[in-house]
Amino acid sequence: MNLDLNPLFQLNLLIHLCLPYPKGSNFYPYFNRKGYTLKQIEKPISLEPSSIKILKELFEPKKAVTPEVVLYKDSNNEYLLIECKVQNFDVDWTHHGTRQAAGYLSLTSERLKDFLGLESKSKINAKIMYGVSQQNQKKLTTTLDSISNIIKDKLGQVMQHDVFGIEVKTDGLYLSVLEGEKLDSYKVINEKALLNKSLIYIVPVDINGQLEKENEDILQTQVRNSLRSIIGKNIGSQPFSFNSTSICEKINPVWGQLPAPFKNKMKRWVHNNTKEVIEQIVQMGVSITIHEQNYSFGSVDDKKVKSVRRYLLSDRFIETGGHIFENSEQMTIDEFLDVV
Repeated sequence: MNLDLNPLFQLNLLIHLCLPYPKGSNFYPYFNRKGYTLKQIEKPISLEPSSIKILKELFEPKKAVTPEVVLYKDSNNEYLLIECKVQNFDVDWTHHGTRQAAGYLSLTSERLKDFLGLESKSKINAKIMYGVSQQNQKKLTTTLDSISNIIKDKLGQVMQHDVFGIEVKTDGLYLSVLEGEKLDSYKVINEKALLNKSLIYIVPVDINGQLEKENEDILQTQVRNSLRSIIGKNIGSQPFSFNSTSICEKINPVWGQLPAPFKNKMKRWVHNNTKEVIEQIVQMGVSITIHEQNYSFGSVDDKKVKSVRRYLLSDRFIETGGHIFENSEQMTIDEFLDVV
């Protein structure tokens, strides 16, 4: 299977690995099964000024590092910072990856407690964990060991580190993780899910990027599936309302952990997609008021209810971005009426 392990895919992979999926689902959430919960997504951590000063003897360090995610394990009060890499790197201080790794490894417990808003007397464990293609796992481990030794020699302390491998096979995606002395392999996403972009991309666009055409199609699929559920279930004799945030929360199970600037952009994109659907429903004679990304539906008679529900299941409803829908699991009218 040919799959582009780009940064956006890797971020979404990490999110899936943290969600509480049941047994037998398309995903095996490795980190969730190990007791970790998702705390933060792509939030910068500033380095200590004293560390920056010393690291300048080796290279010109950045003032912060930004892990894809920060996870937390309550049983041992451990914080796990995860950084995924598309390409490998060596001990080369001119390379961004090397300088970034040094930044992570230089982080102290005190700096992390300040970043996490914890009391100074709190006791925490912390580790930086890299994700890389399985074929580069061993080499990156050796590289990080070397950088770690240098940082410890310079600063007198160093953060623990680890590396997991990512491998795509014909039947799905696998994680290879060193547990003790044994390298274990876990199938974390099956083939069916890997082929469904609207399912994989919980975050459909790069946190700091723009909405490209392919990402727009994925987002539109997600929005319309959510609108099917919300409108199809609630339309009837009683008025109801919802807003762009409620759609985003339905699309994205980690909405609360996303950076605020990105959430504002996401809500605008969702709002634009929602308006397109509402304009079609208004033409059916349904009274709908839109005010600042809030959508209020009036009471609707049975005849119009049936018309709206037929529309929500029609080709016309999915014609934009339809090639994405072809690989998506479709809902029947009974199924989306039962969605909570």
